[in-house]
Amino acid sequence: MSYTPDKIPFSELSLVKLEDNHDLSKFDCIIDDEDKEAHEFLQTTALNYQNMNMAVACLCRYQDEIAGFITICANSVEFSWNQIKDINEEIRHKEIPALKVAWIGTHKNYRRRGIGKFMMLSAVDIALRLASAVGVRIITLDTRQGLIAYYEKLGFKIINKETKDKEYPVMYFDLVKDNII
Repeated sequence: MSYTPDKIPFSELSLVKLEDNHDLSKFDCIIDDEDKEAHEFLQTTALNYQNMNMAVACLCRYQDEIAGFITICANSVEFSWNQIKDINEEIRHKEIPALKVAWIGTHKNYRRRGIGKFMMLSAVDIALRLASAVGVRIITLDTRQGLIAYYEKLGFKIINKETKDKEYPVMYFDLVKDNII
Protein backbone atom coordinates (compact mmCIF):
# COMPACT_ATOMS: atom_id res chain seq x y z
CA MET A 1 0.00 0.00 0.00
CA SER A 2 1.47 3.34 -1.03
CA TYR A 3 1.32 6.50 1.06
CA THR A 4 -0.56 9.46 -0.40
CA PRO A 5 0.33 12.76 1.30
CA ASP A 6 -2.39 15.25 2.22
CA LYS A 7 -3.23 17.94 -0.29
CA ILE A 8 -2.14 21.44 0.68
CA PRO A 9 -5.06 23.88 0.72
CA PHE A 10 -4.71 26.45 -2.08
CA SER A 11 -5.28 29.18 0.50
CA GLU A 12 -1.88 28.29 1.99
CA LEU A 13 -0.06 28.64 -1.34
CA SER A 14 1.08 31.79 -3.09
CA LEU A 15 2.74 32.60 -6.39
CA VAL A 16 5.48 35.25 -6.48
CA LYS A 17 7.58 36.46 -9.38
CA LEU A 18 11.18 35.23 -9.30
CA GLU A 19 13.60 37.93 -8.16
CA ASP A 20 17.36 38.22 -7.76
CA ASN A 21 17.14 37.85 -3.99
CA HIS A 22 15.30 34.51 -3.97
CA ASP A 23 17.41 31.67 -2.58
CA LEU A 24 16.91 28.71 -4.92
CA SER A 25 19.61 26.56 -3.34
CA LYS A 26 17.15 24.38 -1.38
CA PHE A 27 14.75 23.85 -4.28
CA ASP A 28 15.07 20.34 -5.69
CA CYS A 29 12.57 18.91 -8.15
CA ILE A 30 14.78 16.04 -9.34
CA ILE A 31 13.32 12.59 -8.87
CA ASP A 32 14.42 11.13 -12.21
CA ASP A 33 16.52 12.17 -15.19
CA GLU A 34 13.57 13.86 -16.89
CA ASP A 35 13.32 16.37 -14.02
CA LYS A 36 16.92 17.59 -14.41
CA GLU A 37 16.15 19.98 -17.28
CA ALA A 38 13.42 21.82 -15.37
CA HIS A 39 15.60 22.00 -12.26
CA GLU A 40 18.57 23.33 -14.21
CA PHE A 41 16.40 25.86 -16.05
CA LEU A 42 15.19 27.38 -12.78
CA GLN A 43 18.65 27.38 -11.22
CA THR A 44 20.61 28.77 -14.17
CA THR A 45 18.39 30.31 -16.86
CA ALA A 46 14.98 31.46 -15.60
CA LEU A 47 16.09 34.80 -14.18
CA ASN A 48 18.12 35.60 -17.31
CA TYR A 49 15.12 34.82 -19.55
CA GLN A 50 12.99 37.01 -17.35
CA ASN A 51 15.48 39.89 -17.57
CA MET A 52 15.40 39.58 -21.38
CA ASN A 53 11.56 39.60 -21.39
CA MET A 54 11.52 36.10 -22.87
CA ALA A 55 9.48 34.53 -20.06
CA VAL A 56 8.36 35.11 -16.49
CA ALA A 57 9.13 32.63 -13.73
CA CYS A 58 6.97 32.46 -10.63
CA LEU A 59 7.72 30.57 -7.46
CA CYS A 60 5.02 28.69 -5.62
CA ARG A 61 5.51 29.36 -1.91
CA TYR A 62 4.25 27.17 0.91
CA GLN A 63 5.02 28.45 4.37
CA ASP A 64 8.63 29.64 4.02
CA GLU A 65 9.65 27.21 1.31
CA ILE A 66 9.65 27.10 -2.47
CA ALA A 67 7.29 24.24 -3.29
CA GLY A 68 7.34 24.68 -7.06
CA PHE A 69 7.86 27.00 -10.00
CA ILE A 70 6.14 27.80 -13.25
CA THR A 71 7.53 29.76 -16.19
CA ILE A 72 5.15 31.30 -18.71
CA CYS A 73 5.57 33.22 -21.95
CA ALA A 74 3.62 34.49 -24.93
CA ASN A 75 3.01 32.03 -27.71
CA SER A 76 0.87 31.25 -30.71
CA VAL A 77 -0.01 27.91 -32.18
CA GLU A 78 -0.89 27.02 -35.75
CA PHE A 79 -3.80 24.64 -36.11
CA SER A 80 -5.11 22.87 -39.21
CA TRP A 81 -8.29 24.28 -40.75
CA ASN A 82 -10.20 21.21 -39.51
CA GLN A 83 -9.01 21.87 -35.97
CA ILE A 84 -9.95 25.55 -36.29
CA LYS A 85 -13.49 24.53 -37.26
CA ASP A 86 -13.67 22.39 -34.11
CA ILE A 87 -12.55 25.35 -32.00
CA ASN A 88 -14.81 27.95 -33.64
CA GLU A 89 -16.00 28.17 -37.24
CA GLU A 90 -15.83 31.97 -37.13
CA ILE A 91 -12.05 32.04 -36.61
CA ARG A 92 -10.33 33.08 -39.85
CA HIS A 93 -6.70 32.55 -38.83
CA LYS A 94 -4.86 29.28 -38.39
CA GLU A 95 -2.57 30.81 -35.77
CA ILE A 96 -4.18 31.19 -32.34
CA PRO A 97 -2.79 33.50 -29.60
CA ALA A 98 -1.67 31.60 -26.53
CA LEU A 99 0.01 31.67 -23.17
CA LYS A 100 2.64 28.95 -22.92
CA VAL A 101 3.59 27.11 -19.78
CA ALA A 102 7.25 26.79 -20.74
CA TRP A 103 8.53 25.12 -17.56
CA ILE A 104 6.93 23.74 -14.44
CA GLY A 105 8.44 21.85 -11.54
CA THR A 106 7.39 20.76 -8.08
CA HIS A 107 9.84 20.26 -5.21
CA LYS A 108 10.29 16.54 -4.72
CA ASN A 109 9.03 16.77 -1.11
CA TYR A 110 5.73 18.32 -2.27
CA ARG A 111 4.77 16.02 -5.13
CA ARG A 112 1.17 14.77 -5.25
CA ARG A 113 -0.01 17.50 -2.86
CA GLY A 114 -1.76 19.81 -5.35
CA ILE A 115 1.14 22.17 -6.09
CA GLY A 116 1.08 21.48 -9.85
CA LYS A 117 -2.67 21.95 -10.05
CA PHE A 118 -2.41 25.23 -8.13
CA MET A 119 0.27 26.50 -10.52
CA MET A 120 -1.74 25.47 -13.60
CA LEU A 121 -4.87 27.18 -12.25
CA SER A 122 -2.73 30.25 -11.63
CA ALA A 123 -1.64 30.12 -15.28
CA VAL A 124 -5.32 30.01 -16.29
CA ASP A 125 -5.94 33.08 -14.12
CA ILE A 126 -3.05 34.93 -15.78
CA ALA A 127 -4.30 33.89 -19.25
CA LEU A 128 -7.77 35.21 -18.42
CA ARG A 129 -6.34 38.58 -17.40
CA LEU A 130 -4.30 38.70 -20.62
CA ALA A 131 -7.30 37.67 -22.69
CA SER A 132 -9.20 40.77 -21.66
CA ALA A 133 -6.21 43.03 -22.39
CA VAL A 134 -4.59 41.65 -25.55
CA GLY A 135 -6.42 38.49 -26.60
CA VAL A 136 -5.39 35.00 -25.54
CA ARG A 137 -7.48 32.01 -26.56
CA ILE A 138 -5.50 28.98 -25.39
CA ILE A 139 -2.85 27.81 -22.95
CA THR A 140 -0.19 25.50 -24.36
CA LEU A 141 2.50 23.28 -22.93
CA ASP A 142 4.95 20.67 -24.12
CA THR A 143 4.72 17.69 -21.81
CA ARG A 144 6.44 14.42 -21.18
CA GLN A 145 4.71 11.25 -22.30
CA GLY A 146 4.16 10.14 -18.70
CA LEU A 147 2.24 13.33 -17.83
CA ILE A 148 -0.30 13.36 -20.67
CA ALA A 149 -3.02 11.76 -18.52
CA TYR A 150 -2.41 14.29 -15.74
CA TYR A 151 -2.87 17.26 -18.05
CA GLU A 152 -5.89 15.63 -19.70
CA LYS A 153 -7.52 15.52 -16.24
CA LEU A 154 -6.98 19.30 -16.10
CA GLY A 155 -8.75 19.71 -19.44
CA PHE A 156 -5.78 19.83 -21.83
CA LYS A 157 -5.90 18.11 -25.22
CA ILE A 158 -3.19 16.93 -27.60
CA ILE A 159 -2.92 19.47 -30.44
CA ASN A 160 -2.78 16.79 -33.10
CA LYS A 161 -2.31 13.06 -33.31
CA GLU A 162 1.04 13.42 -35.07
CA THR A 163 2.58 15.01 -31.98
CA LYS A 164 1.14 12.49 -29.50
CA ASP A 165 4.03 10.08 -30.00
CA LYS A 166 6.74 12.74 -29.84
CA GLU A 167 9.00 12.89 -26.80
CA TYR A 168 7.29 16.14 -25.72
CA PRO A 169 3.82 16.34 -27.28
CA VAL A 170 2.14 19.74 -27.41
CA MET A 171 -1.12 20.09 -25.48
CA TYR A 172 -3.59 22.95 -25.24
CA PHE A 173 -6.45 24.21 -23.10
CA ASP A 174 -9.12 26.35 -24.79
CA LEU A 175 -10.18 29.14 -22.43
CA VAL A 176 -13.37 29.83 -24.40
CA LYS A 177 -14.52 26.38 -25.47
CA ASP A 178 -13.86 24.94 -22.03
CA ASN A 179 -16.21 27.59 -20.58
CA ILE A 180 -13.59 29.56 -18.71
CA ILE A 181 -14.38 32.81 -20.55
